[in-house]
Amino acid sequence: MLLSEEEHKNLKSLLLSLSDKNRYRLGVRNNPFTNKQWQWINKEVSTLPGSSWETGVVPDTTDGKHCAGIDSSSGLLFKEKCPVELFEACEIRVKHVPQPDKDADKGASAAKVEELQNQLKDISGKMNEAIKGNEEKMETLKGEMTSKINKELENIKNTESQVNNKFQSLSGEMKQLSESINKANSDTVNNVKNMDDKVSKLASSNQEINNKVSQLETNLKNNMDANTAEVSKISNGMKDVQSKLKESEANNKDVADNIKGLKGDMKTVEESVSKISNEVKSKIENFEKALKETSDLSKNANSEKLKEFDENMKKVKETLMTVESKNQESLKKVDELEKSTQNKINTISDEAKKLSNEVNELKSKLTEADSSKKNLDESVNNLKGQVSNFESSLSNIAASNKDTDDKVTKLNENVMSKLSASEAESKKLLNDFNELKQKVQQNENVKSEIEEIKKQINPQELAAFKNDISQKFTQQSEDLKKSDETMNKKIQELQSELKKVSQNSNAQESLNTMTSSMQQFKQELENIKEDKKKIDEKFNLNAEETKKLRDELGELKSKIKDATTLANADHSETLKNMNSKIQNFEKNFETIKTNNKETNEQIKAIQSDVNTKINNVVDESKKLKDDISELKTKANSFDKLNKEVEEIKSKLNSIPNSSGISTNLNEKVEIN
Repeated sequence: MLLSEEEHKNLKSLLLSLSDKNRYRLGVRNNPFTNKQWQWINKEVSTLPGSSWETGVVPDTTDGKHCAGIDSSSGLLFKEKCPVELFEACEIRVKHVPQPDKDADKGASAAKVEELQNQLKDISGKMNEAIKGNEEKMETLKGEMTSKINKELENIKNTESQVNNKFQSLSGEMKQLSESINKANSDTVNNVKNMDDKVSKLASSNQEINNKVSQLETNLKNNMDANTAEVSKISNGMKDVQSKLKESEANNKDVADNIKGLKGDMKTVEESVSKISNEVKSKIENFEKALKETSDLSKNANSEKLKEFDENMKKVKETLMTVESKNQESLKKVDELEKSTQNKINTISDEAKKLSNEVNELKSKLTEADSSKKNLDESVNNLKGQVSNFESSLSNIAASNKDTDDKVTKLNENVMSKLSASEAESKKLLNDFNELKQKVQQNENVKSEIEEIKKQINPQELAAFKNDISQKFTQQSEDLKKSDETMNKKIQELQSELKKVSQNSNAQESLNTMTSSMQQFKQELENIKEDKKKIDEKFNLNAEETKKLRDELGELKSKIKDATTLANADHSETLKNMNSKIQNFEKNFETIKTNNKETNEQIKAIQSDVNTKINNVVDESKKLKDDISELKTKANSFDKLNKEVEEIKSKLNSIPNSSGISTNLNEKVEIN
């Protein structure tokens, strides 16, 4: 019984379905380790490495949207985040993707194996009924299939052992990588925590410094206000002193003018006294001369007149003596007044010079005070600038810490995503191992089925069938050989006639001869056909049955060959995919190790940067403390300056009372 066309089609579809995993995905692809261009994908997943499948952004956008995809095992849609303008296109693509069966990802399921076994049993039964195959070729086929299957099983076992070793090695390395990553993350967390503690301490220290600076600014402001008031008071006192000095200079000028006038008056008095004295002396001399001249004449005068004259002369002498005495006293008083005035002038000059020196010294100290105040203002401004820089540094550190946290978080996310991808790849590798083991079992089942087919073939019937077929083919070969010889003979005759025609000038005769030869040749062909028909009838072998028999035999050989090729191709493709996946896994693992190394270097760089910034902040804090200490020293110097200003102020206040300028300058000189 031969297979019908429908049965043959179903069997072929069933055999082909063993290698068709029906794994489809739809979306865009990008290899994360090479950054290739995004491109649309609509293929079998088994034709590409698992790491190359991604659902990412659409090529002409950067908004992070995804298009629809088909899960590799369930065939269901996933991550349906297609943009609105592309959603319809995604749906259209999904509709054209064949939906796999639930057991599609498991290879040939038990149901398919059972169905295949039943089909093979039917084939073996029909084969026994239809033909008795060539035993020698079957033995050769059996030997080849057994050898290939044993060789393939040996390769599969070796490959499985190698893959297991590689998987164990990779698992150990992945475990070490995970531990190193966890340790790096733990160290990073501890470093960040320590850094946060340092920043917190710095912030606390900064707060204390700010409080001290604020208190210092308040004290400085109060001192500056008080000093400003004192300086204003001293300035007013200086104005009073300058006013008094001007008054003193005016008074001194008046005294000098008075003394000058007094000297002139004294000179006039001296000249008057001298003139009067000379006149008196002249009068006395004239009087004595007249008296002497008249003594002789007056001897006879009245004695009373003489007495009166003597008294008058005595009074004149007394008057002259009194005038001279007064003149001497006046000269003495003038000398005393001149000496006293000169002493007072010298005293006033010394006091004025001393006061001028003190004023100059005070001006110098006021200049120094202004300079100190200016320096103090500059120090305060610098201190404010340093505080502002310190706060800015803290802000930068906070921003840097946030950036570090973001980098660490992103690093952890990348590491975890890569670990998850590696774990998924490992699970997929294990699933492929299990699938390979199932296929090995399936090959064992196919081998058993072939043994069953061999057992069901009767050697005697096969030998008889072989002998019968051999005789029939031998007789057919001889008959065909005879027919070929006859045909060749006729062809040679035809060629000879054609040659004669080519050499004959009479075209019509040649044409008639050729036509006759062609008709004769056709008749010979008909005779050959009749002879062949007689041969077929002689051996009772129908041409249609022969064709069917040959077709069935060829189909059986093709099916057995397809089954063998399928098993070999399936294992070869599986091993090829397994090796490809292992290579990709190793490549991804090396990439993860490289990325982990780069990540550790990034973490070290971040830690170094943070430590540098912390050291800079500590240095800034130390410098700020030194500036504050220097500022305190300047503040103490400013207090000392305030004390000196107080002493100068006290001296200035004591000058009007101690010098006696105002009292002595107001004294008037009276000449009695």
